[in-house]
Amino acid sequence: MRLQQPANAEFEVMDCRPLPSSPNPAPQADNRNRRKLALHLMKVQAIRIQVSWNHKPLLRENDLPTEPAVRPLSSTRVPPVNLFGLI
Repeated sequence: MRLQQPANAEFEVMDCRPLPSSPNPAPQADNRNRRKLALHLMKVQAIRIQVSWNHKPLLRENDLPTEPAVRPLSSTRVPPVNLFGLI
C-alpha cells in the first residue's frame, strides 16, 4: 500500500482503540489482537488523499508495480456490509 497524496503524510499503525479525544461508548468489541491504519494530519482544512495498492507480493525488488490509473472514490461500488447490525 502506498500513500500517493499528500506528499508530507504517512501511514501509522496503531492499537485498535479510540483516541483520547474520541468518544468511547460502552460496550466496545474486544480489539486486543487488532491494529488500525491511521493517517495523521495537522492543521488541515481541505485535503485530497490518494492511496494505491497492489495485491500481488513482490518477488524481487525490481518487481515494483506500475502506477495504476487514478479513479475517484465515488466511482467505486462497494456493497453494504452489516458489521454491527446497524443497517
